Amino acid sequence: MSKEIEFLILTKSARFGGNCVVGLDLQTKRLIRLVTNNEKIKNSLSDYNMMYKNGVLAIPTDIVRIKILSQVPTNVQSENVLLD
Repeated sequence: MSKEIEFLILTKSARFGGNCVVGLDLQTKRLIRLVTNNEKIKNSLSDYNMMYKNGVLAIPTDIVRIKILSQVPTNVQSENVLLD
């Protein structure tokens, strides 16, 4: 079951043909790194994941409402959260 949060995008960098996106959950004030199940781009976010309905890409400093599924920490990235 997904949960909707307000997310402040702090960084967006190129990663394996996708985007590494880290930001702040504005409710919990917790730093999170968004990941997907897209193994072709090493679980990073595609441009489609970053796109508003009008076709414009989200950028750092944008505040967006997103749906997340669960925490998916790794040994070196405990902040990982799976995007719905």
